[in-house]
Amino acid sequence: MRNQQTPNPRHLVAIDLENLAGTPCVSLDWAKEFGPFLAGLLHLSAQDLVYVAGSPSNGMAVCTAASELHGQARTKRGKNGADLVLLDALESIPESALSSPDAPIDVVVIGSGDGIFTQVARRFRDKGLTVVGVSRRRSMHRALAAACSRVIYLDGQIGHDMALAA
Repeated sequence: MRNQQTPNPRHLVAIDLENLAGTPCVSLDWAKEFGPFLAGLLHLSAQDLVYVAGSPSNGMAVCTAASELHGQARTKRGKNGADLVLLDALESIPESALSSPDAPIDVVVIGSGDGIFTQVARRFRDKGLTVVGVSRRRSMHRALAAACSRVIYLDGQIGHDMALAA
């Protein structure tokens, strides 16, 4: 377990784009604005490991948001497709990446309110990492919120123009 964080924390970020947009159809305009918004909100940098996922029907929006966040785009069909591809990404992060002496990951961000992320959030917290849940209030599962060190609700933070673009 970690007892000290680095001065410039490195983030591991998993974003379910449709969940955060609050709609099954995400516009390119919204995705383009959302990337810089989220980077500013979470103080993300190009050194962070970022995964943005969604359904293939939102592939362009997923790629746009991932590009804005210097991250990787992932798509998967089917019920919970984005959740499953993000879980795979989170669970396959090697321990050496988490505890790297040069650039350890100190913060894990789960950009979804889905309860499917509860166990992985607990595992990261048990390793001493800060786990931040980002979601819309109505979408945040109680168990996931309890497993996170901190929760950021997007309600009221996303500007009116961004809400309309979604």
